Amino acid sequence: MRHSLARIREFWEAHGVWPETTPPDEGLNVEYEGPSPADLEDAACTECGTNVWRTRRGPYVAEYDTGVICGYCSYECYFSHRFRNNLEEIAGEQSVYLPPA
Repeated sequence: MRHSLARIREFWEAHGVWPETTPPDEGLNVEYEGPSPADLEDAACTECGTNVWRTRRGPYVAEYDTGVICGYCSYECYFSHRFRNNLEEIAGEQSVYLPPA
């Protein structure tokens, strides 16, 4: 199960574990490793099953209050799936990524 950083932070703050300050950077370099070819081949739209990387517009991703993260090939599939399943996005956070036109 995946949770947003805000939800994780809230949990650990309630238990007195979350640090009050960010530790200093000690030379730790994290580099982005894009998706593998297998990830690209298996990226099916939650609503219609279309590969989200092979559509004219980029993928849409939404995280819902159930903890589920769904990917869609179009805004129409996003709205259709969300409405039909009565899903709500995480309150107070922008969880939908809309790629630039």
